Amino acid sequence: MSLSRSLFAISLLVCALSLSAQNNIDPSGHWEGIIHAPATDVVVAVDLAKNATGDLTGTFSNAADNIHDLPLANVRAKGNVVTFAIAANTCEATIDGKSMKGKFTMRASNSQSVDMPLELTRINRDDGATLIRRWANALGGRDKLATIKTLYREATVEMGTMKGTIKVWHTSDGRYHKEEQVGAFSSIETFDGTNGTLQQGDLPPHAMAGADLERARSTAFANWNAVFFALFPERRRGTIATEGDDTIVMKPEGGIDWHVTFDASTSLPKTMTHLQNNRTITVTFVAYEPVDGIPFEKEIHRLTGDPRFDAVIRFTKTIINPPLDASFFTIEPKTIASNQ
Repeated sequence: MSLSRSLFAISLLVCALSLSAQNNIDPSGHWEGIIHAPATDVVVAVDLAKNATGDLTGTFSNAADNIHDLPLANVRAKGNVVTFAIAANTCEATIDGKSMKGKFTMRASNSQSVDMPLELTRINRDDGATLIRRWANALGGRDKLATIKTLYREATVEMGTMKGTIKVWHTSDGRYHKEEQVGAFSSIETFDGTNGTLQQGDLPPHAMAGADLERARSTAFANWNAVFFALFPERRRGTIATEGDDTIVMKPEGGIDWHVTFDASTSLPKTMTHLQNNRTITVTFVAYEPVDGIPFEKEIHRLTGDPRFDAVIRFTKTIINPPLDASFFTIEPKTIASNQ
């Protein structure tokens, strides 16, 4: 019996990984290798990660069949055995360091089965792909996230003795409109993906330039909205690099670098840092909560190096895909021209 490539797209895969109890191996990571089928070798990839609640999740890929990040179901860990599934096929393998070896058992429609050797290797990538895959899995999968086109969020702000509110509208292509009121200070920012305006108090809006415009180009992908930059390279204007084993550096074109460090147990961002006015700004993600099954930050702490401007931000409302008029993010040409 030959191994049909199309069977990978429509059949269930259940894998039991026999792990070394002595080493207490964590199976999380990006695995690449081969299933040695009778007719040909099939190149596959498996990604395992933990979500926000600590449960294992995963995806399966077969590039030759254009299958990418197909979600695994019922991923479970018990003792030194991990099981994950796409359907009625089974795989059993032993992890030894960066190696996973065992057998893949394909079950045909006539209930017959064929055992085939499986060899996978844990891969570390320089472009942050492993961290990004774990992040996507922890949020519910790239396909689910791709349906998010707009976001509306409200939050309370505490900055020293002052209190206030934030209202912000975002689009997945990097536009935003932000209204902030803290104590006696208020501001409105509008960014259309290229240009931005800033209105402070009762003063008329003025065009962003220099450091303000660089900040706006990165603010479009701050906090949860980093998803729109990191997880969708086909939309991205900029690059991503790695920094150590747990950090990616997002570099929006013409913007400020974001250093995103991930929590090893949840695969969600733990901190985001960037430079602003020669100061290191550190945002710590203190708590998450699900919205339509997707983890969003519930509380973040923003440290500026000056306690007077440190802030605690608590999100009180998140709406996915609210209807938004494009004019909401439009910058008047006369505003830009008058400030050049």
